[in-house]
Amino acid sequence: MRNDEVMRMTKRGLSRRLQPIPIKRLIVGVGPIIGVDILWAFLRHSPLVSAEMHVGLDFLATFLLVGGAIWVAGRLTGETVPRVLHSTGVSNSHLAPLLIGATACALFLSVYIWVLPFRGVSIELSFLRVAWVLTVVCFRGELVYRGVLFRLVRQGRSFSFAGTVTGVGFVIAHIDTLLKDWELHSGGMLGTSVMIVTWFVWSFALCVLYERGRCALWSCILLHLALGSDLLFDIQFHQGKSLDPVYMSVASAHKLLLPLLVMAVSWWILPGRQKKGADAHQPGRAEGRR
Repeated sequence: MRNDEVMRMTKRGLSRRLQPIPIKRLIVGVGPIIGVDILWAFLRHSPLVSAEMHVGLDFLATFLLVGGAIWVAGRLTGETVPRVLHSTGVSNSHLAPLLIGATACALFLSVYIWVLPFRGVSIELSFLRVAWVLTVVCFRGELVYRGVLFRLVRQGRSFSFAGTVTGVGFVIAHIDTLLKDWELHSGGMLGTSVMIVTWFVWSFALCVLYERGRCALWSCILLHLALGSDLLFDIQFHQGKSLDPVYMSVASAHKLLLPLLVMAVSWWILPGRQKKGADAHQPGRAEGRR
């Protein structure tokens, strides 16, 4: 398949008509990127890395992982770097999915900013923390798992298969947090299982928004910011409180209801990958006109 054919089809989104990339090539290409991401998650909490070095090394690791992911995507698809940036959604965005992501983000950030302080909870926000969450958590996560992993697995395969593979990879990437939660609750299976299901649902919702929004990477970044808004703020409880009921309710709704709502809205409102009857659905007819 020629590069211009890939580009023409990915301009409208992802197409199941493209020839699938062999699973072995995907593992060899994308596997090391995810492996490095998981390895760094463990290393940044080890005694070898001091607290003062965390932020700088996080940004360095993000730069290397993003660059590696773009290079791998180019190698597997035969696209140049500008075309990879376009097809992954870095240099390509649409208004409707952006509005969905921005609305979800604004709703939950406003809850943290305006509701929690009245419940004996103080929140602090710094520019460095915002930059860290946007770059290290949201941009890196969405480019690697939605822009590269999901898009490459989706090529020539069903959405359910690609979404499931991406969700499993997304959960595995958070294994360090799962192990911490396991230790915190002395091996509590229920809490850990809920976290696994929650992260999988998050990933699936992000895949739906990415697909229905036609490679809506920036919309996924905004939604990821909303889902990870507890990382954005330094939350402190007053008067020795540890579990405020309103805070826990907000956190539960934030983790479970928002992804389901976004999936429903994205599925019914956004136009999807391609318009029905477009050339991408009829590659033979498109090839005949070349």
